[in-house]
Amino acid sequence: MLWASGAAARTAPPGEPTSVGGGFATDRILVKAEKGASRAVAEASRRVHASSRGEIPGSGVSLVGLPEGLPVEEAIERYEAAPGIEYAERDFVMTEAALFPRDPRFKTQYGLHNRGQTGGRSDADVDAPEAWSLTAGSRAVVIAVVDSGNYTRHADLRDNLWINPGEVAGNRVDDDKNGYVDDVNGWDFAHKDNTLYHGYEEDDHGTHVAGVAAARGNNGVGIAGVAWRSRIMPLKYIGPGGSGYTSDAVAAIDYAIKKGASIINISSGCGNCFNQSMLDAIKRADAAGRLVVTTAGNTGRNNNVTPRYPCNYASPNVICVAATDDRDVLAGFSNYGSSTVDLAAPGVEIPGTVPNGAYA
Repeated sequence: MLWASGAAARTAPPGEPTSVGGGFATDRILVKAEKGASRAVAEASRRVHASSRGEIPGSGVSLVGLPEGLPVEEAIERYEAAPGIEYAERDFVMTEAALFPRDPRFKTQYGLHNRGQTGGRSDADVDAPEAWSLTAGSRAVVIAVVDSGNYTRHADLRDNLWINPGEVAGNRVDDDKNGYVDDVNGWDFAHKDNTLYHGYEEDDHGTHVAGVAAARGNNGVGIAGVAWRSRIMPLKYIGPGGSGYTSDAVAAIDYAIKKGASIINISSGCGNCFNQSMLDAIKRADAAGRLVVTTAGNTGRNNNVTPRYPCNYASPNVICVAATDDRDVLAGFSNYGSSTVDLAAPGVEIPGTVPNGAYA
């Protein structure tokens, strides 16, 4: 489902830096002597009352412990002004390429990082930690979740909710004059109001999808969303009974376009229900540079034979996603199609956010 000095001065002991500031050690620096000036580092260290912590094997670079009270920048300047020194520089703090958030339920999210914890195959996942070493999303990226609403008070979602900059909350005025009163976080197109959660059992779905996409990560709470620094724009068009109308979905898509959503996620659909108005809305999204991500469907059918929409709409911005399990095998319930489905992603028993601050 889918819908970044003095003679008596002391030096710090060898080993790990005693303090870190601004991403580098504050008690030591790296120094390299010019070729043929083997005593240069020792002479410069004597003048600043620093101590040698040895040379990095094969590099010609010395690790120099600084006396208390000598700032790193001043130390670098003094070493580089000394005769025979090629350069002096900070000892930067480096982290692993893959980022593992500290959310307590992250270990259950096999779809993001599979270690075989659910009995499946290790690495049958989307390599989320590897992707997070490049980006975990951005506040500039807004994901419109066109679904059954959102429990906006959830601890893992509330800080990542999109806020309409043109609207004043609770004044009962359409401040941005877009036809929707008090649409501060989104809109309910099914009920024609700004109530994004009504308490129906079916409302769980939109909240779950939002969490999978962008639950706040590395916050020590619950789970981590795939794009956990991005924002969520909840657009509700599904009402009681778990169904909604194309007209409301189209209105939601157009709202997402006008309000600047980067991605429009639609984890719903129907079979043999081609609708030109929906296709036109998706094409408007394409013209505006918006992606539409949708589900292949959960009826186990071949979408090449039995069309399912929005998956089968012929628009280049549509990404249709099938579901795989923790062994990287197509889920038994998932639809498929060699010419209609674009990719597959973990979609079986995926942990997510649900109403009332819970997880499922």
